[in-house]
Amino acid sequence: QLSAAGQWAQAISTMQQAQKLGVGLKLTPKSQAVITANLANDYNGAKQYPQAIATYKQALALYFPDPTFKANILTNMGAALVATGKTTEAVQDFNQAAQLDPSGASHAYYNEGAILYNSGKMDAAAAAFQKALTADPKMAEAWYEKGMALVGKGKVNPKTGATTYPA
Repeated sequence: QLSAAGQWAQAISTMQQAQKLGVGLKLTPKSQAVITANLANDYNGAKQYPQAIATYKQALALYFPDPTFKANILTNMGAALVATGKTTEAVQDFNQAAQLDPSGASHAYYNEGAILYNSGKMDAAAAAFQKALTADPKMAEAWYEKGMALVGKGKVNPKTGATTYPA
């Protein structure tokens, strides 16, 4: 509830205490990973991105058997990586998340496309949005963004103002 209210400092403090208690109580690796991932989410919400990334990595080291859980952590860590300018690592995380959890692949590939688009890499962005559409052909926002990436590849003739697009 603290996270939902944007009370990040209190949320972080609470999750840090839960993490310490979890170690002392010898909780299962899955429970420890959930607490650690929630702490990372709180760091992410507080825009403490380096700490969020390090904490997501701790959560990944604690618990691997659930591919959906791991994919969720990778997606969240990808968002934190983007915020720190580490787009190559973020794209890798989104790709890995899509492979681990095909049911969430469209969103992972969409996030990848958005990063590439915002980095000015229109060909790669269009390809990522196409992967999102392959995973979910009804994802309207991916259709739109793919179109915007393709339009973004256009070249304007400075003399005539005419725009040409690659085939």
